[in-house]
Amino acid sequence: MRIAVCEDEEIFRKQIVKEIEEYYHSLDVVVDSFSSGEELVKKYERGKEMGEIPQYDILFLDIEMKRLDGFDTAKAIRSYGGKEILIYLTSHTELAMQGYEVEAFRFLAKPVEQEKLWEALGELKKRLRKGKNIILHTKEEEVCVEVASIIYVESMKNDVFYHILEHRNTNCLKVYKVREKIANVEKELLEEGFFRCHRSYLVQLAAVESYNNLELTLSGNVQVPISRGRQEAFREALMYWITKK
Repeated sequence: MRIAVCEDEEIFRKQIVKEIEEYYHSLDVVVDSFSSGEELVKKYERGKEMGEIPQYDILFLDIEMKRLDGFDTAKAIRSYGGKEILIYLTSHTELAMQGYEVEAFRFLAKPVEQEKLWEALGELKKRLRKGKNIILHTKEEEVCVEVASIIYVESMKNDVFYHILEHRNTNCLKVYKVREKIANVEKELLEEGFFRCHRSYLVQLAAVESYNNLELTLSGNVQVPISRGRQEAFREALMYWITKK
């Protein structure tokens, strides 16, 4: 995930970057910072010239910046066809209505409270995760599946088996076999709320219904083993997911 913070006041800029990094606590999340709207727009201009327009998932934009304010910065960026999620930072909440012209996701009052920032990031995580799809390259076909429908992934020799809940109102799971290493799957799904509970099993934390020291019970009344050495890490991951979802 790539995030940009555009804020002309250094103290606020550093604070937000620090708290975003603390929230995600992951090397897979990159946070770039910009001290002006002009600086951010120039990055897009240079990217277009080189054929590589920046791809940010989330943009934090200060509204009251000098010269190019947050609204004009967003309009300039939107002209490149991007679908970045916008969160505005402002000391004047009465300006919020103007943000709907560029489809702002949320407004945060400055100085930004950590609780409010993390709450917004939690909502964003659910929004991004809800519609995210991945492609499974099976022997017979390529299948597009929603990440949220993956209940667990099981490894056998050099193959992995994706167990997919196809219909929310049933407990029927469909299985897709893919020639892949579970370690690679873990890297891809780690930020999507999955946990490696056993060397051969990767589970979606949202699908966990109960657990004990031997196994986890998942949606569809499925039991998978949990390694003794991963029990504490699992409980921490589950608690983190519950509090941040």
